[in-house]
Amino acid sequence: MLLPFTLGFLGSFGHCTGMCSGVQLLLSRRLLNNGKQTLALAHAGRITTYTILGWMVGLVKGSLGRGFAGQLSVVQGTLALAAACLAIYMALALTGKAPSPELLFTSLTRTWGHTMRQFSSSPLPLITSSPLYSFSLGMLWGLLPCGMIFSALLVAATTSTPGAGALYMVAFGLGTLPALFGMNWFLKGASQARWPRYVAAVLLALFGVQIALRGLAAWGVVAHYHIHSIGLMLW
Repeated sequence: MLLPFTLGFLGSFGHCTGMCSGVQLLLSRRLLNNGKQTLALAHAGRITTYTILGWMVGLVKGSLGRGFAGQLSVVQGTLALAAACLAIYMALALTGKAPSPELLFTSLTRTWGHTMRQFSSSPLPLITSSPLYSFSLGMLWGLLPCGMIFSALLVAATTSTPGAGALYMVAFGLGTLPALFGMNWFLKGASQARWPRYVAAVLLALFGVQIALRGLAAWGVVAHYHIHSIGLMLW
């Protein structure tokens, strides 16, 4: 769980504060009349969406494995190499060496923003003061097309079960909380720091290399590598 948490934590310094600052301000205007607890519910809803997405990714991978049980090693190798290519691309995007994947979803992001504004503009105090309303806004927030979420889902896609994929996304969501709760401070200076993005990019690149080697090992091109003393398979 350390990798997705670290990605969430480091990525949130430079990426999430930029992507989510407008959402945070919107929710602050709509919800903070009821106190910080309401904003916390919105973050809980956001992480719940991440959890559901992680569960779905794990479920899809498990279904593919069962559907191609006779060619399981081929399927595992193909999925691993596809995830490795995406991880390397995201590492380049984080450092500005490749276009950000959000640019591929401009129309989807525009639709998401319109829906978010419509859903958050209820004039009825009884509705806006409801904890369920805050939680629902957070769940909608979690659907924001975002490169860091795509990166975390890549990690979740390497798990073997829906439950493990869900836990990976929980770890990612928890990693983003410090920066988003300290949004004002980060927007003043910390979000300008470039080193968190580079560290996150290095982690993603290393993950990409590791998962590529795992895919090649599943195909029989290279041998699996185990650290027997601690019972860890690197690839």
